[in-house]
Amino acid sequence: MLRTRSLTNRRNSRPTTSLFVVASQERPKLQNRRLPLELIENIISEVLPNDRSDARTVFSAIASVTLASTTLRSIALKIFLRRICIQDAACYTSIFEMISMYQVRNPDSDGFGLIRAMTIGDTHVSPVNVIEGSTGLNNLFRLQDLSLCFYKEGFRTQNIVSNRILPAFASTTLSILTIDMLPRIDLALLSLISTCFPGLKNLSLDVTKRLYYNYCRVECDCWSCFLSLFDDLLHSPVPHVYGNVSLLAEAYGNSLTPLDQLTQLQLGIFISDETMIYEHAEAHRDMDILPRHIATGPSACSRCNEMLASVRANEVLASTIMFKKLTSLQRMSWSSFFQRAGNRTDQGQQEGDLFYPVVFESDRAEKLLKVL
Repeated sequence: MLRTRSLTNRRNSRPTTSLFVVASQERPKLQNRRLPLELIENIISEVLPNDRSDARTVFSAIASVTLASTTLRSIALKIFLRRICIQDAACYTSIFEMISMYQVRNPDSDGFGLIRAMTIGDTHVSPVNVIEGSTGLNNLFRLQDLSLCFYKEGFRTQNIVSNRILPAFASTTLSILTIDMLPRIDLALLSLISTCFPGLKNLSLDVTKRLYYNYCRVECDCWSCFLSLFDDLLHSPVPHVYGNVSLLAEAYGNSLTPLDQLTQLQLGIFISDETMIYEHAEAHRDMDILPRHIATGPSACSRCNEMLASVRANEVLASTIMFKKLTSLQRMSWSSFFQRAGNRTDQGQQEGDLFYPVVFESDRAEKLLKVL
């Protein structure tokens, strides 16, 4: 009895078998250590020099990046080609061949479509010498900003060069056109621009930058050298080309009427009479104030400042006519011998410098013209 009971107790006291399921600890996921493409673009952009006037110098700054990997090469070329400055035909040929080779290796790439802004020519070379005979200009289907320097051109060659270059870039998508250091702004040039680039929103044509460039380089301060700066360029079309300011503005406005999207216009010419600068020089030559041989601009002349009111009135009149002719225009500027009181230009010009930009803004809702 007791033995049977003991066996029964031992059977009941045996440990029971249990099944436990324990989940293994998950391994931590490796974080993606790749930098965002936007950050890489910003880094490469910072490597590029601020002065992008020489495409060779700019590319040398990122040449090593293009050799690192396919991704970095694509990003670097995208940033480099976004805005390029071409100073000679060899530079253009090198860039063209580089893009062509890149497209062969990367058929899905934009290639020439990466070029959004282009500057051609400088004070040492005509833009026509850079691109004449070049191929691939018709591939610049996304070009939005074109800048040309006409410093090497004269009265005889301006129209010839314009008719060779501008039709080669003719596009409905170009929105910004800048032509600096022109010998003159005439109706032939304005009409050609309106025909080739009907989608322009910002147009800048400048004669006086050529004048200022020469002014900064002249070593002699005498009046003869000062007046020689005004030769070989049409800085003031009134009164010898156009009898008065109204006729000038009417003619210019009519030539630019096809540009129905134009919002900003800069015309770098003087609205004052052409004779004013010569009268200013003669007056100073006859003055008893010494030194008479030091040439200065009209803004530093007390006699010429008496003409400020009439000159400013002509600038307002010309701007008013242009705003009426160009219904989409919001802001325009001329060059002036007189600086607006308390105003300083972004070029750091001070009183006594040769000329200043005068900017007008139209508030069409209020029918007001503001001088900025």
